[in-house]
Amino acid sequence: MGSRRGSGATEAELIAFELTWRIELPAEYRAFLRNSNGRMPRAAFIAQTATAVRTFYGIGRDEFLLMVEMVSVETGTISGVGDALTVGRDEAGAYVLLFVNGSQRGQVWYLTLEPRDMVRLADDWGSFFSALTPQ
Repeated sequence: MGSRRGSGATEAELIAFELTWRIELPAEYRAFLRNSNGRMPRAAFIAQTATAVRTFYGIGRDEFLLMVEMVSVETGTISGVGDALTVGRDEAGAYVLLFVNGSQRGQVWYLTLEPRDMVRLADDWGSFFSALTPQ
């Protein structure tokens, strides 16, 4: 099971991922995975954090296992159970998160590691992705 970098995830990969993790991906993010299955975008600068996305994770590829990490909002820790998927990393190693559960479902956040802090980036994946600019 795997996709080449830059090629889209198959419907079978998406269904398997959702069943494995018992989640339903937000529609806009699901469409992004169908189109590209993660990649380094041309426009990658996040104005709110003054940093650039290094890569977006895909599914079904060993080098993107961070995709399955879930973030617990209550503790701010990354673990096997939580409300948000890590969907990307910036150049400093901080995470881009997409909420897949709870009242924040669909929202995109930024999680810094040192110091640990979370910043809301957008209400949905489409708004977040369209706001990225060239560095």
